[in-house]
Amino acid sequence: MNEIQKALLDLARSKCLPHLMSLDELSSYADRIAFVLVGSVATGLCRKDSDIDMALVCEKDVYKVISQNRPWQVGRPSETTIEGVQLHYYGITFDEIEAKLKALDDVSLYVYSHALVLYDIHNSYEERFAGLLSHIPVIRKRRLEGKLDMLLRRSRALRSCFDEGDIITIARVALELITLSLKVIALLDDVPFDPRKRLFKTALSGNLGRRLAPDMRQLFCVIGNLGNFRDDPETK
Repeated sequence: MNEIQKALLDLARSKCLPHLMSLDELSSYADRIAFVLVGSVATGLCRKDSDIDMALVCEKDVYKVISQNRPWQVGRPSETTIEGVQLHYYGITFDEIEAKLKALDDVSLYVYSHALVLYDIHNSYEERFAGLLSHIPVIRKRRLEGKLDMLLRRSRALRSCFDEGDIITIARVALELITLSLKVIALLDDVPFDPRKRLFKTALSGNLGRRLAPDMRQLFCVIGNLGNFRDDPETK
């Protein structure tokens, strides 16, 4: 653990957690909530200016009370500042996390497999997800098969896009192919990847990824050169 992560983790435990547990809308339910650290502080990819992100994991009845009119369902966490550091927190139910993990959602697998439980008096989070997340080899195989199938189908779509000759569509599908390729490389290397903010960095952190990094960068250059693509009949 680096010094930045240690300092932010200490702040999360000593200040952010007590702050959340003391909030009027949460205090009565604190013992029925798993306060879970997620995001860059949990993964160790944080910087000095990183936010602290926390998930309040609970059953549906508790979530219904604590969520009130907060926009958590649309991906917008609540915010406050603790000792100059932004704290983002959101509520989510155990059932919702379980459904996303079983659906092999890349973001959820990355976020919740790296989560650090700060307070969970009944050990509900561990009991609910330890078994599910322990089947990583099986999950990895299923994810790899799905992404290889999608890679094949999107490759066929790219050929059709060239027949249509629309540069924007070609670039969009080409970027999808690069994104899928990065995820496949990470799964072959058996390294965790962040599909939202640090895909290129995390997906290429393994042995295969480091070898293929120059080639993957070159693919972005190819997309940049699509501006020279001519779709007039005389060039076909």
